Amino acid sequence: MEKERKTDSKPRSNVIGKIIQFTSICLISLVLECAAILSFARLRNRAKTRIRTEKGIQEQLYARIGGIRQYLSIRGNDRSNPVILFLHGGPAGPMGNTGSRWQTGLEDRFTIVHWDQRGCGRTYYENKGAPLPTTSLLLSDMDAIVDYLCDNLKQQKIIIMGHSWGSMLGTLYIQLHPEKVAAYIGVGQGVNMMQGDIDSAQYAIELARKAGKEKEAEQLQVFSDEYVVSFSGDEFERKSESLGKLRSLSYRFLPREGVKSIMYQLWLGLSSPDTSWRDAMWFLSMASGNETLKSINQGLVEDCFAFDIHDVPSVYKMPVYYVMGIYDWTTPLSLVREYAKGIKAPAHQLIILDKAGHSPFFDNPDAFCEAVNDLAIQPTD
Repeated sequence: MEKERKTDSKPRSNVIGKIIQFTSICLISLVLECAAILSFARLRNRAKTRIRTEKGIQEQLYARIGGIRQYLSIRGNDRSNPVILFLHGGPAGPMGNTGSRWQTGLEDRFTIVHWDQRGCGRTYYENKGAPLPTTSLLLSDMDAIVDYLCDNLKQQKIIIMGHSWGSMLGTLYIQLHPEKVAAYIGVGQGVNMMQGDIDSAQYAIELARKAGKEKEAEQLQVFSDEYVVSFSGDEFERKSESLGKLRSLSYRFLPREGVKSIMYQLWLGLSSPDTSWRDAMWFLSMASGNETLKSINQGLVEDCFAFDIHDVPSVYKMPVYYVMGIYDWTTPLSLVREYAKGIKAPAHQLIILDKAGHSPFFDNPDAFCEAVNDLAIQPTD
């Protein structure tokens, strides 16, 4: 009987071995096919987005700012056009590698500059031993970058465009240095992050109850209460955990027509010809919850949630524009609309885009570019 069992195991082993071999071949083939599709997409996008005009500019560079080498990406069809400095959100969410995938509709009229802020992205990898980023350090860096851009692109003033966390940084900067700013554009404008999350959760509770999901509505109320309590303490992890639970359940009920998924944004980045290994490493490390990298920007995250735009003077010395997605539940439209009513500026306008959320330039890029192009921003020469 023992001999029979031994002879029976050989065919079984062969079958398992062949299954493993076949599976390995399929996986390798799938990886190679994905790599080929990605390579083709990057080549196609490079050809589609390359700046070809005689006066155009398409540069990726490191400038010596604040004692370290900081990364800038500059694109436009005429380097004499007004300059927009785009301030990314996050904190620590650099977007220079995806700019060419959505901003081409702006590049006839503007030169767009993306900056990887201190402590993240390509700037981080170039300066791993640099001091930890603080809001005051970023504002100082930003001022030096504005001077750098004015000098090198022959501008008297530039336009500041801030997204999410970048909109808070931008709001603070334009109050400090109004003489250097031609106009301000807030996208997904931060007003009060904690109040925005609570308001969005309350609306989600209403929608859950209308849908007959009473259990989920009650759970959302519990999460909302926990969120408020967590922000009265000093434990960063507790705040982060309570925020994650609240948003995750809220977003199951809040309308999000046209809002692009994280997977879409990932594809946008991977298929961009401007994405480098450093961009990919940063994104994947942050997405996987790398504690070291998260801790570098913890102070900025806390500043982000402590920010209240009502603490900043509502009198501005330059035109102020807000471009909001109608389904922005991170920085809700209702808070921005209410705040915008009370500001004083040479010109101000609130533009609301359909089929868009917190990142309208990703969700509805054509409408976003059209809205910015239509703003009455005067040349600064």
